Amino acid sequence: MQVGETLNKRRRLIWEILAAELVPTILIALAALGIAWAVIAHGIAPLARVRAELLGRTPYDLHPLDESRAPLEIAPAVEAFNRLLAQLRESIATQQRFVANAAHQLRTPLAGLQMHLELLLRRDLAADVQDEVETMHTATLRASHLANQLLVLAKAEASADHSRRVEPVDLYAVAHEAVHAWVPRAIARDIDLGFVLEHADVLGDPSLLPELLDNLIDNALRYTPRGGSVTVRSGCKGGQPYLSVEDTGPGIPEWAHNKVFERFYRIDGTSGHGSGLGLAIVKEVVERHGGVSRIDAPQGCGARIVVTFPPAAR
Repeated sequence: MQVGETLNKRRRLIWEILAAELVPTILIALAALGIAWAVIAHGIAPLARVRAELLGRTPYDLHPLDESRAPLEIAPAVEAFNRLLAQLRESIATQQRFVANAAHQLRTPLAGLQMHLELLLRRDLAADVQDEVETMHTATLRASHLANQLLVLAKAEASADHSRRVEPVDLYAVAHEAVHAWVPRAIARDIDLGFVLEHADVLGDPSLLPELLDNLIDNALRYTPRGGSVTVRSGCKGGQPYLSVEDTGPGIPEWAHNKVFERFYRIDGTSGHGSGLGLAIVKEVVERHGGVSRIDAPQGCGARIVVTFPPAAR
């Protein structure tokens, strides 16, 4: 007896067996992968939060991490990291206290030396002695200016603690107060100091913002020749409050726009007698307030430094 069947029937049977076994296996594998992915994502979510918190910090934020939100597996590492942050805070605080104390201790003897030199200049002195005393007086003024700027810089760096109280500050009021301090000095230097002011509120430290503007004006007056002009503006443009100081001095080359904000940097060949800290202080204060500073080249000659801040409701 001979029995036969077609190959199509066998092939169909093979596909039916494969479909009956393969489809459930694939579904089970996909479900297992989904469950494993969900479990892994849930497990590393606290670690991802720690990573996001670290990436979102500024270089000046040295607050400890929240250990309660860290996974048990990395809790010892977070604790050790917080100890390192505490040591860094203490080291930076010690450095700031040293700079502030040294600058403060220098102010009193420098002020006394300046007073004695000014009294000495009122006497009838020989020409060579007069020149030497005037040179000493100029050097003393520069040293006093440097000590004051070191104090301001230490205060600006200490404000990196974001727990410090901030409040709305009107840039118009900041610039208006600067009129009384800087107009007489500008007149003494034969410089036309003008103010074009509009109200603009920012959220910041009311003790640091005047220091920012004072350094901008002082820097402009130092490098503007006699007969020149300096213009201070405040207002709001494009929804952002701003302060700007424009002068008719020699200007700042484009290649030096970033370098002039570094500490103790001065462009070779400049005629001013600055200490190289004025714009560094401006940079520190701007960064503390989340602002942006830029240098423009106005038409003609000179430089214009514009500082924009995040807006704050009145």
